Amino acid sequence: MRDQIISLMERHRKGNPSVAELAKELVVSPRHLAGRCKVLFGVSPARLFLRVKLQHALDLLRSRKYRVSEVSDELGFANPYHFSRVFCRHFGSPPSRV
Repeated sequence: MRDQIISLMERHRKGNPSVAELAKELVVSPRHLAGRCKVLFGVSPARLFLRVKLQHALDLLRSRKYRVSEVSDELGFANPYHFSRVFCRHFGSPPSRV
């Protein structure tokens, strides 16, 4: 189930699906998905989804092919400022320094 969860989240990284929507695709209840994420990854589905998105953002930024604003748009963040704040909180430095 670990690979299924990660694969699902990677497929949806451009959007912002709810936990209920993700659980429905896995054919489990939102509560079951939350429990599996906690056991397998140590975090909630929402936190795991954010980690998946931010890891992809890091990969895109390291490729040097995309600007911060493009990565923000690509991953469905409200705006580049919000993306930068979330990225900095997670990685400890702003995306412009990658």
